[in-house]
Amino acid sequence: MFIKLLSTLFLFSSLSFAYQDSDIDGVEDKDDKCPNSSFEEVVDEKGCAPSQHYLGALTLIVGSDISVDKQSHTTSNFNFFANYRYNNWDISLSNANNAASTSSNNISTDYGDIYLSTGYYLENTKFIAKLSLGTKLATANEDTNTGLKYGNAYEDTDTGENDLFTSLYLNYRITQRQNLYLDYRYTISGDSQDMSYKDFITYSIGSGYALTPKWYSAFSYDYSGSPYPNTQPYKAISWFNSYTLTKHLFAIINYAHGLNDISPNHTVSVKLGVHFE
Repeated sequence: MFIKLLSTLFLFSSLSFAYQDSDIDGVEDKDDKCPNSSFEEVVDEKGCAPSQHYLGALTLIVGSDISVDKQSHTTSNFNFFANYRYNNWDISLSNANNAASTSSNNISTDYGDIYLSTGYYLENTKFIAKLSLGTKLATANEDTNTGLKYGNAYEDTDTGENDLFTSLYLNYRITQRQNLYLDYRYTISGDSQDMSYKDFITYSIGSGYALTPKWYSAFSYDYSGSPYPNTQPYKAISWFNSYTLTKHLFAIINYAHGLNDISPNHTVSVKLGVHFE
């Protein structure tokens, strides 16, 4: 009897973690676009009642990165990320070469320019795919030494030209708590009158686990090529953490350890985000 009781409690707790429906409308919270629908009203497949209108989802993230290179030089950068999603489409604006998902890591040292992209999602209960197209609008001062120390001089990471890029984000849910993801980007570098820059790829591959309903943690390998000839790519391993503070507020802490001379030895990112849907 005691063993049966424990088994029942374990099964109930597992189901409670896997399926949550806060407003009791028959639509799981992760799929519910109108999470505060009235109990008396009939909702559609998005969880929205006739009296409600789905306005989409808005995510805003601000924070700072602090990097320490092999020669103990310290660099800090302020960065922001804004994303608006309506059904399967979204649009993003950022000042850093961020990955496509807010649960991914910064895998480039480019800061100061503006990145604008739009994407389309395909998803089911197990799989998410997102294809994006975007551009880098060169607004940073090309003459400022914001790059990483390479050899005996600082190498600018900004080409000072507009770029075009396409990216593919894949996310596979192994279990209700664990996922695998790949974020791949191909950048077509804009050329200047004085120099032809290389096209390059950027990717992050990793796996994450929901330690609690509020705490998600992931490890990844991050790679970013360089538009400059004869320059090493950025390589690092990262430990990413996202924690839900309130219904709309969340915090992100990421640590990256560089794997070669061009990559910072240590990079710590601390960010605060809000999400409205």
